[in-house]
Amino acid sequence: MTALLALIVLLGGPPADDAAQARAHAARGEAALAAGDAAMAAAAFAQAQALDPRPAWLLGRARALAGRPETCAAAGEAFTAFFSACNGCVLHAAAVDARRAAMKACGATVTVITEPPGAALTVDGAEVLPPLRRWAGPFRLTATWPDGGARTLSVCPAPGELLPVQVVLDGDARSVGPTDDAIARAAAHADAADLLAASGRACAAAMELSLAHEAQPEPRFLFRLARIWSDTPGRCVDALRAYDRFVEQCAYCSERETARQARGRLSYRCVGTLDLIVTPPTAEARFEGPAPPHGDHRRLPGRYGVELSAPDHRTLNLNVPITAGERRTLRLDLEPLFPVEPPAPALHPAWKWVAWSIGAAGLAIGAAALPDADADSVPLLTAAWAVGTAGAVAGTALWQVEEAEAAKPRPPPPTVTLH
Repeated sequence: MTALLALIVLLGGPPADDAAQARAHAARGEAALAAGDAAMAAAAFAQAQALDPRPAWLLGRARALAGRPETCAAAGEAFTAFFSACNGCVLHAAAVDARRAAMKACGATVTVITEPPGAALTVDGAEVLPPLRRWAGPFRLTATWPDGGARTLSVCPAPGELLPVQVVLDGDARSVGPTDDAIARAAAHADAADLLAASGRACAAAMELSLAHEAQPEPRFLFRLARIWSDTPGRCVDALRAYDRFVEQCAYCSERETARQARGRLSYRCVGTLDLIVTPPTAEARFEGPAPPHGDHRRLPGRYGVELSAPDHRTLNLNVPITAGERRTLRLDLEPLFPVEPPAPALHPAWKWVAWSIGAAGLAIGAAALPDADADSVPLLTAAWAVGTAGAVAGTALWQVEEAEAAKPRPPPPTVTLH
């Protein structure tokens, strides 16, 4: 997939600064995908797309969204958006392969039986034929019989699931018939939600409760919706939002205090942790968004803007996801504004031994020739003693330099101050 980054130059683009930043975010997204952090990759590609609306970044985001079960439905939407934007571009063939691979992880198969048989099936107004091979996630399936009868059912398959669905014209409250009476329609959606929740279809039940609240803005539908999401793994954010809406809309409901307490307990289970390790160690990080309710490092799930800055370094702005129940560690290096002088080459420990060896050899030669010295050997003795003395002095000096370097304090490990 890295080769796709080289192809974006063929597709035109924004000003050079934005394009360079987008490429940097996309490269970070590719690195996150390679490391298995699909949520971080999706955030990085989304940031690149915001700076530079090229199909390459949209395709990268689609691939990243397909890496987590809870974002499979969003992956399908991203692939659809990419093919609309690509329109036969050079990335088309690679995108087809990427979508095929993503469907293996994110696809679901829905088999449909209608009673009585012979009903036409539609999804979002488009006619479909069973079995339905779709991206995992919610959708509304409508069965219309030749005599004009119709029933609509909420369907929400999980990734990789083979889900059998039966749509019955009469006698099955899990599907809802058309009616102009908003109160009756809301009651039918609420009954369908009860049956779907009892059969373990929490996602579909939540869809029905949302439709019930849409038909009749009764706050207690939101309370029931919040309780369904709070018991569903990976949906605590949806539960918190439903509790907030309920508390806001139902100032005098008897369940209001119960909802406030349930929301408080859920918020502690819902948080994720972010650790930033930034070079240089003087860096500061400023979060955009709501204040952290559980400390600097623990926040409610979502995507946060983070600005990293340090003296004499370029400021870096990132979109960072925080995921419920997960701990994410980011190691980042800020770019210096000015060139950094390369460190002086370290002295190799062997040089002092070389100097001492030369000095010892000179002194040994001078000492051996001293008993038989005469006037003719004085220059040789002088040179030998000079070499020996110089080697000894040089070796000692090199040793002292090494000791001084070893005694210098080392910088502390990189840290980051969160505001």
